[in-house]
Amino acid sequence: MMFLRPLVRYADFSGRARRSEYFGFLLFQSVVGGLLAGLAILSLSQSEAGAGAMGFFTCLALAGVCALVFVVPHLAVTVRRLHDTDRSAWWMLLQAPSSLAPLIFISAIAGVAGAEGKPSDATMASIVSAASGGVFLLGVGSICNAVLMVILWLRGTPGENRFGADPRGPDGRFETSATASLGRLDEARLDALFAEARLASTGSETDGAGWKPNLDFGPMHGRPDVKTAPMTRAPSPAWPDAAPSFGRRRN
Repeated sequence: MMFLRPLVRYADFSGRARRSEYFGFLLFQSVVGGLLAGLAILSLSQSEAGAGAMGFFTCLALAGVCALVFVVPHLAVTVRRLHDTDRSAWWMLLQAPSSLAPLIFISAIAGVAGAEGKPSDATMASIVSAASGGVFLLGVGSICNAVLMVILWLRGTPGENRFGADPRGPDGRFETSATASLGRLDEARLDALFAEARLASTGSETDGAGWKPNLDFGPMHGRPDVKTAPMTRAPSPAWPDAAPSFGRRRN
């Protein structure tokens, strides 16, 4: 299935990926996360408080494990999707502002907790500036993520590009980095192989030089003294001039 291919090509950052492969895997991650979140909410509705808390934290732990498992294949399929549009992986830096925004918010919360409820004016100013920077980065990150999603939605370049064969064609449909590196011979290597084959068979590296066809098929039926006569055309039969007579009819 197409949406499970990033898990098969887990850490393969080379080659290209189709839109169906990328967005199918993105939908698969969303479904898994939604199911775990739904189970966590349902566990809180249980009558027993201990069982509900246990189910809630179990679902959170499973969500954390799935998030860690999906990090590497998500990055790999994103890089391959950019390769399909003939773009390098540096375009993933568009996700940097949205990734830095939570860190700034965490630093602002840590500043409030460290002030012990009585922050000074300088501390409050630094906390407000950190929070404002986080909001600004969050807005810029939203725009950058929208641009990146538009790029990832674009159709890939037709035919082979600098990152590999077209995944929509028969040559690149199941191509991975391992299979792409096997059996690829450049033109110079092919010429060298042909030259070696000609040298081994004819004793010369040039085409046809030193080689003549051998038309000696040996003696005929083990009798070297027997020579076949040349083929001649048989003469035409001679017909008589008179018409044939079949006799008189009896009464």
